[in-house]
Amino acid sequence: FFISDGLHSNEDIPVMLGETEKRVRNRLANGQPTWVNPTERRGKRLWYSASIGTEPFIVEVILERVREAAAR
Repeated sequence: FFISDGLHSNEDIPVMLGETEKRVRNRLANGQPTWVNPTERRGKRLWYSASIGTEPFIVEVILERVREAAAR
């Protein structure tokens, strides 16, 4: 899992999974996800999720863990 989006998760990995650099750049330029789920490559169905840090609730999860640790 990735905590935050960035060059590696948005560009490098989709290309490593077989997406063309041109398609990734075009999707980025249009504000679209750089990977479409599911995608089939070499007879396998691939799913690539967004970084978990982009979910609004992740802040509360982190704060809850901090509170738990502080209470020990």
